[in-house]
Amino acid sequence: MDTIVKGIVLKTKDYKENDKLLTILTLEEGKIVVRAKGVKKATSKMKAFCQVFCFGEFELVKNKPFFILSGVKSIDNFYNVTTDYDKFALSSLIPLVCDKICVENEIYSGLFLSAVKALNLINLDAVDPKLVVTKFLLDTLFYEGFELNFSCCNSCEKPFSEKIFIDFDSGELVCGNCLKTGNFVEISGGMLSSIKMIYETSYDKLQTIKLGNVLLEKTFFAILKNVANRFEINYNLFKI
Repeated sequence: MDTIVKGIVLKTKDYKENDKLLTILTLEEGKIVVRAKGVKKATSKMKAFCQVFCFGEFELVKNKPFFILSGVKSIDNFYNVTTDYDKFALSSLIPLVCDKICVENEIYSGLFLSAVKALNLINLDAVDPKLVVTKFLLDTLFYEGFELNFSCCNSCEKPFSEKIFIDFDSGELVCGNCLKTGNFVEISGGMLSSIKMIYETSYDKLQTIKLGNVLLEKTFFAILKNVANRFEINYNLFKI
C-alpha cells in the first residue's frame, strides 16, 4: 500500500473483463484515475464501493498509467441521493461538473469540500436540492476565479440601476448597455438578491433561505446555464 486518500467517485468505466476504472476527486491528490481489479466479479468485496457518489478512504498503490485500488473504507454512500430520482438527477450535476473542471493531479481542496457538503445536505433531505446545487455551482465559479460581481456591471463597472442580465458568452452580470449578444437571461431584482444570498450563506445555514418554487427554479437554471456555458459542458445534460 502506497497511500490512503479521501475521495469521491466521480465516474466509472468498464475496463477489460472484470475491472473498472474509477475517476476519483481526492482531497490529497486531486483528480486521479484508479483501476479497481476484479471489481465486476460477483464475489468482489469492493464492488459496492466502486460506484459514483461513493465517499471513502481509498487505499492505493501507485502504478502506471493508473493507481491500483487495494482497499477502501466507506465514509458515506449518500444512499438517499441514489434512491430518489429527482435527488439523483440533481446530485449527478456535482460529480459531472467536478469531472469536467478538474485536471488530473491538481489539488482542488475547496471544490472537494464543497462537493462533500452539498451531497451530505441533499442526502439529509434538509434543504431543497435545487438550492443546494445552486450553492455548489456558485462555489464552483468562485473556486475557478469567476466570482460574480453583484454590485455593478462587470463590463462598464457602473452600479446596477435598471435591468440586469447574465451574459452567457462572458459569464458575467452586465447592464443593458453592455449586453452585446443574444445569449443571455434577464435577472430580476428578486433573482439577483437570491443569487447573492445563496452565495453568501454557508451550507449549514442554507435551510434558513426561503424562496418560492418559481423564483428558485429561475435562479437555479440561470446559474446552471452559466456554469454549463462557462466550462463548455453539454447543456442538454442538464434538462432536469
